[in-house]
Order: sequence, then structure tokens, then C-alpha cells
Amino acid sequence: SNFPFTVFPACNGKGSCGLNVKTADAGGGRNHQVFGVEDFLCVLLLLAYIGWSYVFEKCHVLHETGAAVLVGLIAGYVMQIFYGRAASFSYEMFSYILLPMVIF
Repeated sequence: SNFPFTVFPACNGKGSCGLNVKTADAGGGRNHQVFGVEDFLCVLLLLAYIGWSYVFEKCHVLHETGAAVLVGLIAGYVMQIFYGRAASFSYEMFSYILLPMVIF
């Protein structure tokens, strides 16, 4: 076949059946590494959110929006230092991903 994978039915003999997928390329290690990093970053983001909520519930020195602006400025500065370029604004990402969270 022209596809890099084959799909075939499989049963284990105990009444449980399903599909097995066999790939032609055994280089799945990179995919697992990328997904592992994404999972780790999601956990860090969740911890940052929990910490953010706790700090602003107990500490009233700076308003949340002011802190968000400062965090954005620092993140942009760090990104410019490490990657040599500034972040670009994507209207599509703002409209379809960020704006609905603000509205709803």
C-alpha cells in the first residue's frame, strides 16, 4: 500500500476485539519526546494558574491585570533575548482562541 501504516482487526480470544495499527517507520521516539514536553508545559501552566490565583487572593499589592501586563513584558523580553526575535500578533489566534475565553 501507499500508506506508511497498516490497520488490521485483532481479537484477544476473550471476546475483546479492536484494531491494531502497524507503522512502517519505527521512529516514534521523537513523537513521545514532543508530547512529553507538551504535557510537562501544560502541568507547569496549571501550577502557574493555581499559584497566580492563590497569590492574588491573599496579596492585594498589585491588580491582576497589571501583573499580567508585567508578566507579558518579561516573557517578551526573555523571548527576544533567547530567540532573537519578538513575538508577532496573530489576529486569527486572538479571534478564535483567546477572545472566546474572554467573552464566555
